[in-house]
Amino acid sequence: MAASAKNQSAFNISPEKYIKTKARSLSVFECIIDNNWKEAGIAQVVVARKHSNGNITAGFFLVDLYCLGVKDSTFIFNNTEVEYNAMLNEYFPRKNRSSISYALAHNIIYAAIEFADSFGFKPEKTFTEVTQYILEEDTDEVELIDVECGYNGKPLFIKGPFDDKIKTNRIINQLEQTAGPDNYYVVLEEGDLPAKNEGGDEKANKLIDEFTELMGKYPDFSDEEHERFNEILDEFINEITDPEIYNAYILEMIPQCDFEEPDSTPDYFIGGEDVDSKDMEKLTEMLNQLFLDSDPDKATYISKLKSIPENVRNTPFAKFIELNLILDDDEKYTQTLDKYYQQHPDFTPIRFRKLINEVAVTNKLDHLPENQYHADTFFDGRESIHPIEFTEYLNYCFYFTLTEEDINRIVAFEFMIDELDLEEDIYDQFLSRTKEAKVLFILKTANII
Repeated sequence: MAASAKNQSAFNISPEKYIKTKARSLSVFECIIDNNWKEAGIAQVVVARKHSNGNITAGFFLVDLYCLGVKDSTFIFNNTEVEYNAMLNEYFPRKNRSSISYALAHNIIYAAIEFADSFGFKPEKTFTEVTQYILEEDTDEVELIDVECGYNGKPLFIKGPFDDKIKTNRIINQLEQTAGPDNYYVVLEEGDLPAKNEGGDEKANKLIDEFTELMGKYPDFSDEEHERFNEILDEFINEITDPEIYNAYILEMIPQCDFEEPDSTPDYFIGGEDVDSKDMEKLTEMLNQLFLDSDPDKATYISKLKSIPENVRNTPFAKFIELNLILDDDEKYTQTLDKYYQQHPDFTPIRFRKLINEVAVTNKLDHLPENQYHADTFFDGRESIHPIEFTEYLNYCFYFTLTEEDINRIVAFEFMIDELDLEEDIYDQFLSRTKEAKVLFILKTANII
């Protein structure tokens, strides 16, 4: 697309030469893509840059992610924003397009080019000669974003309306030589694409077999086996999760207030009673020891609780510690939990335990609060969250994540604990439990258990 004579006269060099030598110095104005590019395997990408005079130079790229890479490209040069928008609307209607980051636009184009190049297909001439210079140079300076190319991991050639018999045969012959027989797909007539997982079952089955074999050695791996186990687990998880979904889940769970330990024991841990701070420190130390003790002598802990003053034993915090000492007795635990919840319904550690226990006993979810994972459902309006409360909130989230058997929630939980500044022991515990949950999910999905 040639620039108008008026616009050309403002420059002493041709549009093509200007783009090749100076376009990358212009700031990126916007990047646009058609909404169904993932489903179609064909992306219409626009990268626009703005001149100091407010005019726009833009590249328009037709990108075949399935096979051929950059099939077509064109450009406008030093056009007014009104002219640019008219061209954009002609290229695709506003309702069918979305804004994206430059990094994503760049990665879509260059991922397709790299995939096509592995089968001997080069970008079309205008891209090579001009429009590639509207893009940044393809270096490590550009954020790397994973973009899926091919179809079931293989090139897929879809015959276009302007592909004649000679061109079609040339492409098929090239795929036969570079991809190899039965390692590519061809669609010559309009209609359904091949089955999405066709041809991928063999690879998946091999991974499942290897995963199962490694599971027989779990957790007594060699360093090499441990690394391979994690690689296969990550590959499975990446296939069955959706970043948009688990990122939304992460935002639900992260609280909008500080969860650093307050300067002193919060009043709601004490319950309004006049309790010495040293007694509360003893309770905190007792709970920490209990959590870290793999085989606690519960009789000793109960004796310690009984030895403290009555007003201290009546605090919500002391009652919460008592609950942790009777976990093995289901009936006593449920009765005591119900009693203490009635007394202290706003004490979040006891509230979290109550919500978990009701589901464990009744198998019903109808008593759960609306927005059950949102941290603000429990901590809204608070300036800080005590670490013990937050640990119980994580326990609560993790329990219901397992109940839902939603792999996106499991991954979201893992991402969240990785981002939070948790104590090392707590972090390690949750990381281990999350990994076990992912392994269990994969085993169930693959019908291994």
